[in-house]
This record gives sequence, C-alpha cells and structure tokens, in this order.
Amino acid sequence: MTARELLFHPLANLFPLIEGAEFDELVADVRVHGVREPIWLYQGKVLDGRNRWLASQAASTDCPMRIYEGDDPVGLVVSLNLKRRHLDTSQRAMIAARLANMRQGERTDLPSFEGKSISQEQAANLLNVGLASVERAKIVHDSGDLALIKAVDAGDLSVSGAVERIRRGIVTGVGMHPYAERGLDLYETPAPATRALLEVESFRDGAIWECANGRGAISTVLRAAGYRVVATDIVDYGVPDARAGVDFLAQATAPDDVTTILTNPPFMYADEFVRHALALVPRVVLLLRLAFVASVGRADILDGGTLARIHVFANRLSFHRDGWDGPRASSAIEFAWFVWHRDHHGPIELRRISWTDDDATKAPPPGEGWAEMWARPFDYSKLAAAQPPREDAAKVPAPDDDWPELPACLRRTAP
Repeated sequence: MTARELLFHPLANLFPLIEGAEFDELVADVRVHGVREPIWLYQGKVLDGRNRWLASQAASTDCPMRIYEGDDPVGLVVSLNLKRRHLDTSQRAMIAARLANMRQGERTDLPSFEGKSISQEQAANLLNVGLASVERAKIVHDSGDLALIKAVDAGDLSVSGAVERIRRGIVTGVGMHPYAERGLDLYETPAPATRALLEVESFRDGAIWECANGRGAISTVLRAAGYRVVATDIVDYGVPDARAGVDFLAQATAPDDVTTILTNPPFMYADEFVRHALALVPRVVLLLRLAFVASVGRADILDGGTLARIHVFANRLSFHRDGWDGPRASSAIEFAWFVWHRDHHGPIELRRISWTDDDATKAPPPGEGWAEMWARPFDYSKLAAAQPPREDAAKVPAPDDDWPELPACLRRTAP
C-alpha cells in the first residue's frame, strides 16, 4: 500500500501534523529503530498515527498497522493525542471547534454520539477546555485566515488574541503575517526592549556580537550604553559600523573578544540560531516568543541545563515587519529575553520585566577597562561571507508553500 492509497480519516485530521525539525527527528528515529508503535486504521483510513506513517514513507521502511474495532473512535483519537502532545488551552480549543464543525456526513461513524453532530459543549468536555474558548476558536476558524489559524494551532497566539485581531480588522505581530509576506523576517526590536534587558543583565566580560543586526535597532542601544558591539547581517541594509554579507549560520568561530551573542533572530531560523550560537560563545541572549519554551523538538536547548533565565515582558511589545505601513497595534504575542550560559547548570529562573518609552532611561555603563577594549578594532577577516548564488539556483525546489521566497544566496542548499 502506498502513501497515496492510504488516506487519513477526518478524525485524525483534527490534530495538526508535526513539521520541520520535529518531523525530521522522527524520520531519523524511524530509519534506525523502525516504527515502534503500530498505527490505527478505521474504515480503511488512518485514524491515529499519521506522523508515524509519513515518517515510515520518508524512511522507506515498513509501518505496522492494526484495525480499530471499538465503538468510540473520537475518544481514542482524543485520548491518544492528548497524552502524547503538550497542547495549551487555545490549541485544544481549536481542535474542539474542528470536531464540533464536522459535517453530518462525517458523523455517522460515531456511535458513541449516536451518529449525531457533536455540540460545542460536548467537544469542549472532550478536550478539557471551556465552552467560551471553543466559541472563540470557532470565530477564528470561520474567519478563513489561514495564517491566523496556523498561529493559534502552533501555540504562538491565543484564541482570545486572534479574535481581537479579527474584530479590529488588524493583523499584526510576527505570528500573524503569512511567511510569503515576511520576506527576510526582519522585525526591528523596539529600543525599550533592549534597554529593559540591560537593566537586569550585564555583559562586562567581553564584546557583544549582534549577528542579525538588520537596521541596527539593538546594536544602537548597546553602543549607547557603552558596550562594544560587532554588528553583522547577511543583508546589506546600509548601516554604518556594521558588516553586511555575513551568514551567521555559516560561521565557524566568533570574532575576537566576543563572549556574548545578543540578537532578535529571524523566527523561522530561531532554533538554528540558538544551537549555532551556543557552539560559538559562552553566553547567548535572544529575544523570542515566550511560546518558544513550549516545544518537545527543542528539548536539547531548553532542557540541557544551560538555559539560565527567561525575562518575560509584563507589558507586551509591539513588532512590525520591515517596510510595514499599515495599522499599528499592540501585539497579542508574549515575548521574552532568553539567556543561556555555558557555566549555568540547574533550573531555569523566570523573571518579569517591563519596558518604558522613557528614552532618557539609560542602562549602567559596562564598567572600568572598557576604553581599552573599545580601542581594539574587530578582525572581520575570520568571518565567512555569504555564499554567492548558485548557477543552478533556479533548479533548486522551493520549500513548503508557505515558506518565504528567499533570494537564492540565502537558501540553505548543499554546495
């Protein structure tokens, strides 16, 4: 039986498929150990185990199957998925809304509900969420905004925040813009966010590398506070005192004197930035969505013991992508500064911080001996330049449909 012949049951599609690094890890595991747990078939379709089935196809290995002959397929699907997935309230509400929205023709296979449509209240009870959350999730589904739906499904936005955007007719924040519109994923960091960080963290033991400098939002604040900063970016934004054409993910070493990497990375490459930065310097500080911490696929960087502190903004930040000239509003997404340090071994400390619009508020200076370090120029010769476009770049297949069309020189392709 081929992947095309084995269809997915509508109930299985209530839960989103895993993607990206998580799916790649599953394929790698299946390639070595095979599919450990058989998938469930019901009415000739996959009722549970879509990810295992797809991974087995990608790994070119057999996938064990078993037939479900019980009378509660809904209960089976919900129970198995809730046990193995770490879903927040909004994600469960979205699933409940899908379950309650299924057409009558799709309900006749559910004897536990006597073949009748499942109400929102029943779905809410199954998914252990409040009825109000399911009602809000239905509004999100009915909006037809695929980017908005995907943001809530991924845990990047709450259903309340999504409904607020729908009612106001505004789509703002990183999680709201479709990848196709996000280009190079440049969302400049508000200056108060960096100043708030400098009030609770000090980086006096060396220089700072802002490796996704953009138009210099973070590096400008750091330099104004007296820190020595090497600023690079893969794109030339015409920023003085910054080096363009430097692909951070291609660097084998950090510039001399650098002990800290501090940046707001492109969210689509956030995982790669964290892992690579930790291999280059002892301290890594990144501005990320708070939802970044809720992931099984990031266990190596979240549970490894070196994540020391998470500074969560009590008052939400407002981000707008580079070039955005539409309506401006506060973001519905929570952000935080994540601080990793090689010398830290222990639990993660969670702190609440706030930002202020008071531009006169300055962080304390780095300390004595900084003038001598400032006087030493950075040696950029050790930094590898971004690779030029391949001659056959046009033949390289594009990634997923919702992935941005990056210039050929920025694509992660084999040499």
